[in-house]
Amino acid sequence: MATQLSTPRSLIHAFPRAVGLVLFLAATGRGLVPGALAQEEGIRFVHDPCIAQEGGYAYVFSTGEGILIRRSRDLFTWERVGRVFDTDVPAWARQEVPGATSLWAPDVSRSRGEYRLYYVAANGTHCCIGLATNTTLDPARPDYRWVDRGKVFESFEARDDFHAIDPNLVVDEVGQPWLAFGSVKSGIKLLKIDPETGGVARDDRALYSLAARPPGKGIEAPFIVRKEGAFYLFVSFDRCCAGAASDYNIRVGRSRRVTGPYFDRRGRPMLEEGGTPVLASYERFHGPGHCAVLIRPEGDLLVHHYYDAEEHGTPKLQVRPLYWAEDGFPLAGEPITGPPSAAGPASDLARCLIEQRWSHSADAHPAPIQFLPDGTLNRPGSGATWTLRGSELTLRSPFPAAPGGYWLDQCVVAPDGQSYTGRNQLDSIIRGITLGK
Repeated sequence: MATQLSTPRSLIHAFPRAVGLVLFLAATGRGLVPGALAQEEGIRFVHDPCIAQEGGYAYVFSTGEGILIRRSRDLFTWERVGRVFDTDVPAWARQEVPGATSLWAPDVSRSRGEYRLYYVAANGTHCCIGLATNTTLDPARPDYRWVDRGKVFESFEARDDFHAIDPNLVVDEVGQPWLAFGSVKSGIKLLKIDPETGGVARDDRALYSLAARPPGKGIEAPFIVRKEGAFYLFVSFDRCCAGAASDYNIRVGRSRRVTGPYFDRRGRPMLEEGGTPVLASYERFHGPGHCAVLIRPEGDLLVHHYYDAEEHGTPKLQVRPLYWAEDGFPLAGEPITGPPSAAGPASDLARCLIEQRWSHSADAHPAPIQFLPDGTLNRPGSGATWTLRGSELTLRSPFPAAPGGYWLDQCVVAPDGQSYTGRNQLDSIIRGITLGK
């Protein structure tokens, strides 16, 4: 997450976490009391979340002392269920990385009948990626035990042009695992992994370059998923860990091969600063980033942290549905703000659009909008139109300065008919939120 390794990254994570807690307690005049709302207490002080699913629970792992673990049945109410390690930093990491006081940026996935969790121990000059394994995520099972497998890969500030941080495991189309990682310097890298041990493969120790930005511009936190025969590389741009002043944002590119090259929606190489916007700051949600993706039959999820501008920049967990546009690129839906609705998906999305008032925004600039039954927007004669095909919503608004003389917003309507999200031809993020009838 950090874009400066001259300061130990454990301090970068600890600072916003501690300051956010102090400010929160000062503002409310109380401590953290038992019985507080599980959602609020369960999502506070979360950095670098990753997610897995087992036995009816979603599990989130995040940066912290020993790697913190939370779980939820409904993706809304979260509870703390311990940590991976009993100590803040394993013995091997204390020896090899003096000054490392916490572990960062976990990544969890299932492989070869076990859960593999990669993590980072680092100081200002030395970064190490480690590995821990477990047969289950359920702490109530008798075979629940995290086993530390030690160091997998490392980098030295004075020697290497990359940082061995922010690991993410991805498996390609033939079952071969790869580890993506990296931050600033020469950007995001990829390393072949031994499928049996989870360590570095012996037959290919090359570092593949996936994404980069010019010096001084932040890029980190890679996460790769395979969807419909393509690989999608999510990264975070710009600055993290500055509370409400953070301008972290999530970008994505696509490739037919896990090793790249990756291109964004407009054809720009990610090695040349390309990246299609997925999520950026708006309203109280500042600096969303360091995301993970969970591909599920019941609908894909995007998890990330953000800084709550209405709560002194406290870092929090956020879970959103992840949709896929007609062009194949992902779109971040609205955050989950409550338990699943018993009503389920809307039976008529067009009726939802027509019968409700809406707030429509492009790059976080909202304006009222109304969908009229005749396929026009706001009022007859304005020239703005809308069409709906399945859940694919297209808004066309004449505007002389826009490419082609009109804005074309290509969106996906949420299954419940209460929101939509998309992009225009300049990749501005489009959001529509219902204001009720």
